[in-house]
Amino acid sequence: MRQYRGLTKDGKDFVYGWYVEAEDYYKKKRHFIVLSNSQFYPFVDGEEKVIEPREYSVNIVEVIPETVGQYTGLKDKKGTEIYSGDLLHIWSTFYEKDMPVSEVFWNEKYAKFDIKVPGGLYNSWLTNTHRKGWFVEIIGNIHERR
Repeated sequence: MRQYRGLTKDGKDFVYGWYVEAEDYYKKKRHFIVLSNSQFYPFVDGEEKVIEPREYSVNIVEVIPETVGQYTGLKDKKGTEIYSGDLLHIWSTFYEKDMPVSEVFWNEKYAKFDIKVPGGLYNSWLTNTHRKGWFVEIIGNIHERR
């Protein structure tokens, strides 16, 4: 299962895990991240037991829905996971070329991650920017503008 991230409701921190959209009692949509460090273990009478589970302890955090981004399965040159909504600096030593700051997004039409650059779209960035001689570095994201 792919991991997601989203900014907490207070807008201070990103949390990482699995994305859940649910309606509350008043039929209002709410958005949550089930934290990836959640422990799924059984509790009986408040104590952890090694038996069939009756309850599970899950840590969930409500997030701002517009900030939810999915992990692409790729990492930048420092080993940091790349998510949709990240801003990338991409350059090639082979072609001696710097691309403009690029935004990662999910391309619904082709069901793949792509990048947007000012004035256009670069397709197939997954295959091109992770080849020998190309480097990718996360320099921020569209939600924090670091």
